[in-house]
Amino acid sequence: MLNLKLHFQRIGLFRKIKKEINSEIPSNSLLPISLNNLLLLPHRQQLLKSLWNSSSLSQEAYTQFYKTPLEQCIFLMQQFPLSEKGAYNYLGGMVDYMLEVVTCASKLSKNHMLPIDASPEEQAEQGTVWHAVIVYASLFSCAEYLCHFEVELKSGKRWFPLQEPLTEPYRFRFISETSETQMRCFGAMLAWKIIPPDAINWLSQHPKALEALSMYLTGFREQTGIVDNIVSKAIALTLAPFQREISLPESDVLSETISLEKREPTVISEMQLRQADNQITDMGNAFWQWLIERCVNGDLSINQPNAQIHIIAGYVFIVTPNIFYVFLTEMKLPKQDKDKLQKAFERLKYHRHDRGNMFTCRLFQNELLEGQFKKLSGYLIPANKIFTSNNKPTENPLLVVV
Repeated sequence: MLNLKLHFQRIGLFRKIKKEINSEIPSNSLLPISLNNLLLLPHRQQLLKSLWNSSSLSQEAYTQFYKTPLEQCIFLMQQFPLSEKGAYNYLGGMVDYMLEVVTCASKLSKNHMLPIDASPEEQAEQGTVWHAVIVYASLFSCAEYLCHFEVELKSGKRWFPLQEPLTEPYRFRFISETSETQMRCFGAMLAWKIIPPDAINWLSQHPKALEALSMYLTGFREQTGIVDNIVSKAIALTLAPFQREISLPESDVLSETISLEKREPTVISEMQLRQADNQITDMGNAFWQWLIERCVNGDLSINQPNAQIHIIAGYVFIVTPNIFYVFLTEMKLPKQDKDKLQKAFERLKYHRHDRGNMFTCRLFQNELLEGQFKKLSGYLIPANKIFTSNNKPTENPLLVVV
């Protein structure tokens, strides 16, 4: 279920390259991202783990019925935003929204004995099947947003999600008018293409379950009763923190109040904020997510004379206080928040602190490590917390820990 922590983990994404998601086709093409890299972000891993935990399927069945179709949708969604305006109008927003809605719906379904009005014996027998109905309904209620775009490949061809995944650089723009009927028809076509045949065979053993899913996907949502109620509630809870837009550029992120009036008491109890203490932690998570993305994407220079990031002896060395000021500037937050941000980062304990929290390094001008040097202070973070073995940069031969 979406909570405040996940929201702050997405802050770095929320403000990422907004010029590329306006009504005009971007001047620069986007490169397709591999499924592994799309799933690399910690908050997405957390949501996938939550979905697995709420499932009653075996590992094999979970992979076949849930994980595979979910990953197919993620690969199709690539870096698309959910919509032109709103909380998820950043690159990758559609994937985040979809994972949050599906995870929330999955958890909510556990609060009901399904199908409604069936005997306890039937409910016990069919509970797993109806859970799958909820998962598929919530998944494709999000995937239908893929019809919002006109996508042009580098070759000049138009791309349509029902054809094949993106395999070459692409540009996109929003289609100005897309009706609800068009969206639901598209979502249904996509669903019957992606849902595994074995899953359809499994659901067909329980005709009412398959009928409810078919009705939901083809647009007769209100008629599905509890299925529509659960998915609609999951969507509402996912969007609840954005009912009053958070104005981060002009305010202190630690004192910002999130409107929770439309959340139910059970949801509030799961995400007790504990006021400033928890919000400081959330600020640290926002910085951590931003640091990983900027490093992996190459947005922060590495091993350069004036860089804030260096690689040494299997560690990532982040230069302080500069790296915190870079984050605050990019997020348009007050520079006075530097000490709060630094404290929040230290609380995460991702850095090495056997000799205290911070380390001192010397950055020399030649590989003989002689002559003039620049003295730098900062944190040492195990490189495998940020990079994989495939994308880890080379070490800086000019840097020495003292």
